[in-house]
Amino acid sequence: MSDTSEEANIRLDIVDAFYDGLDTLIDDAFEKDKISYGEIEIAFVKMNDKILQQKITLMHHFLKEEDEGGDGESKDEPHGLYR
Repeated sequence: MSDTSEEANIRLDIVDAFYDGLDTLIDDAFEKDKISYGEIEIAFVKMNDKILQQKITLMHHFLKEEDEGGDGESKDEPHGLYR
């Protein structure tokens, strides 16, 4: 678990820019393609699946490197694992 005194490393400017891009994309798809809310929801479910797949892949690589190292030292999580 993380220490409560640990400062969060979330870059809100990046999060806001990403959100704004998604918002614009949804607005454009609504105007151009008449996308429905159900179609938007399905797209987000697919995106969540993709995010989970990437997390699993990163963790697999991390554990594989840890096994190959065999030095018994603990490692930090891979860069970008929780972003």
